[in-house]
Amino acid sequence: MHSEAPVRLVLIRPGTWAPPEPGEPLGGLTAAGRAQARACGRWLRSVAVPLFTAGGFSVVSSPARQARQTAELLGLGPWTPSADLSRLPSPAPSFAAGAYPSSAAAADLPRMTPADLRERVAAWLSGPEVAGASVSAVVAVCPVDVLLAVRSVLESDSPWMPGHCDVLAYSRLAPGGEVVDRYRWRVWVPQPWSAPPGWNENLWQLIA
Repeated sequence: MHSEAPVRLVLIRPGTWAPPEPGEPLGGLTAAGRAQARACGRWLRSVAVPLFTAGGFSVVSSPARQARQTAELLGLGPWTPSADLSRLPSPAPSFAAGAYPSSAAAADLPRMTPADLRERVAAWLSGPEVAGASVSAVVAVCPVDVLLAVRSVLESDSPWMPGHCDVLAYSRLAPGGEVVDRYRWRVWVPQPWSAPPGWNENLWQLIA
């Protein structure tokens, strides 16, 4: 990890979303999901001064529509699209308009395995978007599979599943104020809209 990597890495699962419906061909956040994203943003802004502003922060989002909508509704300022970690980088086969692959052909299409995703997430964490971001904190809105892959890279797997707009954050800042060379502390804030304002430093747990 770069010595100038962000001190904090803050991950947010997108709000509740619905698949495409008539009149909404792309799907997106439900009313509840939009409310979750706004409330999560209000809570994050309550911790913005001590957590983010010293040294600056950046906001990135998965290309998935529900993630982009969540990033917008957080209200943390401009955000940039992240790499689509959930898809293989090789181009997918193209088909003529209205044509679909046969079942046999579909079975041969490249698929993302857990090992593939973990490898891509590890490269993302050590690459320019995170490790080379030159800011004190990176806030990333990412689908649950990416979030869980980040967790598996940075710590041992845990049994809990983050809910919509839960906040999972990692820190390189030791309790005494020293900045170490890797993320050694974690905090999970479920339903941050019901959490107390501010960031309680006692919530941080040492990663085993």
